Amino acid sequence: MRLTRGLLGIGPTRTFACGDLQDVTTKIVMQTGGSSGIPYYGLTLVDAYGETFEAARYIKDKREAVWLAAEMKRLIAAGR
Repeated sequence: MRLTRGLLGIGPTRTFACGDLQDVTTKIVMQTGGSSGIPYYGLTLVDAYGETFEAARYIKDKREAVWLAAEMKRLIAAGR
């Protein structure tokens, strides 16, 4: 898996082997309009040592964020 930071995918890239990753989690990273506003979700990679890496942020649809995390987990498990 490759994780690229920066605008339009231009920036430093970090590569992870599937065996180096243990989980992909979702969390609310921002919310507009206070506690009753729209939440935005992020994806976080967790490596075998428990270190976390932000893989995505500002996903507006919770179902999409959960689906992306599940697909990433499936691909990680298949690559082991």
